[in-house]
Amino acid sequence: MAAKSSPIPLLTPYKMGSFELSHRVVMPPMTRNRSYNNTPHPHAIEYYVQRATKGGFVISESTSASDISNGQIISLFLPFYYIKSII
Repeated sequence: MAAKSSPIPLLTPYKMGSFELSHRVVMPPMTRNRSYNNTPHPHAIEYYVQRATKGGFVISESTSASDISNGQIISLFLPFYYIKSII
């Protein structure tokens, strides 16, 4: 008789608050420095759609919360949401 294999914990369902995830793989926030004029573009949506799975958890890319926090060179191309015209 074959041994019964245990499910891999990483691939088992998990309930997180009101979210029911089909697995425990989470894509963390990241940025690709591709946000021209500091506004989100359709390619950002496509990027995350390509990486989403049914019942998965994807944290979208980083943003700048204020003009002071946008001072680092790496954050020059991050989207930001502290200017009314962008919101």
